[in-house]
Amino acid sequence: MLTVQIALTLALITGTGLFGASLRNMYKIDFGINPKNVWVARLNPGPGGYGNPVSWNALAAPYYRRLLEQIEALPNVISASFTDTTPFFSPGYQADVALMEGGAERDVQARIVGIADGYFRTLGSKLIAGEDFRRGAKTGEASAILSESLARHFGGGHPVLGEHIRIGTSPDLQRLKIIGIARDMDMNLADLNDTKPFLAFVDFWEHQNLQGYPALLVKTRTPLLDAGSLRRIVERNGHEFVERLTAVSTEIDNALIENRFLAYLSAAFGFLALLMAGVALFGLLSYQVANRTSEIGIRMALGAQQTQIRWLVIGQAVRLLFLGIAAGIALTLGIQKLLASMLFGITVYDPSILFSAILVMGLAALLAATIPARRATRIDPIEALRHE
Repeated sequence: MLTVQIALTLALITGTGLFGASLRNMYKIDFGINPKNVWVARLNPGPGGYGNPVSWNALAAPYYRRLLEQIEALPNVISASFTDTTPFFSPGYQADVALMEGGAERDVQARIVGIADGYFRTLGSKLIAGEDFRRGAKTGEASAILSESLARHFGGGHPVLGEHIRIGTSPDLQRLKIIGIARDMDMNLADLNDTKPFLAFVDFWEHQNLQGYPALLVKTRTPLLDAGSLRRIVERNGHEFVERLTAVSTEIDNALIENRFLAYLSAAFGFLALLMAGVALFGLLSYQVANRTSEIGIRMALGAQQTQIRWLVIGQAVRLLFLGIAAGIALTLGIQKLLASMLFGITVYDPSILFSAILVMGLAALLAATIPARRATRIDPIEALRHE
C-alpha cells in the first residue's frame, strides 16, 4: 500500500513541476508589447450618451479627439489611444484579407483590429516600416497597417507598402492602402503556440462603426494612474463612462487564470501527497523498529555499530522508496501523455523535472526515516534482551 502511495505521490510531484514550468514559460512569451504601466479602460455610453445615430456620427470623431487630448494632458500620462478590442480580453474578429495587387487575390484569415494613432507607442510596440494613422477625420484614401508576419505572407520577398488589401465583405473595407508594417504582436491567449498571428489594423478615425464602445489605452510613467481624474474627464464630456479599468498586466494574469489554477492546485495536491507519504513511511518504520527491538538489541550486543543499525532502518525505507519510484515512473509517464495538451513550451518527458521529483521524494523519505533510525540506535541491548 505504501508503495502505491509513493508512486501516486511521485506522479503528483512531477505534474506540479510540469504545470509550474509551463506557467513560467507562458509568462515569458514575447507578446510584441510592453504591458508595464499600461492601462485599459472600457467605455460605455451614459444615459442618452450617443443620442440618435445621425447626430452621433457627426460628434464622434471630434469628441474622441478632444477626449484623447484631455487624457494625455493628465500628469504622469505618456500617451493614449483607442481600440475596438481589449488586449487579452476581447481579441477582435477574424476575416478574410486579400492583397489586391499582383494578379490573383490571395485570401488569408487575419484578425482585424481597429486602432487610433498612438496605439503602438502606448503598448510599447513599434512600426518597422511606413507610418502610423493620423488623428483626425477621414481624409483621402482609406488605409491599413499590417503585422510583419501578414506583410511577409503577402509580400513574398517584396515590400507591400503602398499596395492595397480587401477585408471581408464590409463596403468600407474593400480597398485599403497599406501605409505601415507593425511588429508582430499577440494579445489573444486562446492559442499560446501561435505567437505571430496575422493582424490587420484599420484606422479608428476613418470608420465610424468603430467609434462607439471603444477601449481607451493609457500609458503612464509610473505604475500609478489617477483613475479618479480619468473617470471624471470621461464623464464630464457627457457621452460615456468608464465601465472597466484594469492594467494590461492584470488582463494577462486573468487570461492565464486557468493555467495558474492548474499549477497551484497540482502544487497543493503534490504537497499534501508528499506529507501523507512521509507520515505513512515514518509510522511504518517506527512500528517496525518497535517490533524489532529484540533483534536490534541482539545485533548491538554482538557488536553492531550505530551506523549499521541506522542503515538497517534506512535500508528498509530505501527498498520501499525504490519500488514506489519504479512504479511511479511508469505511472507518471502514462499520466503525462494526458497532460500534453495542457502544457506550453515543455515536453511531458522532461528528464530534469522527473529527476527533481525523484530527488524531492527521496529527501522526504530520508527525513521520514531519520527519527525511527535514531530511536533504533538508542535501544539499550540489556533492556531489549531482558524484555525478551
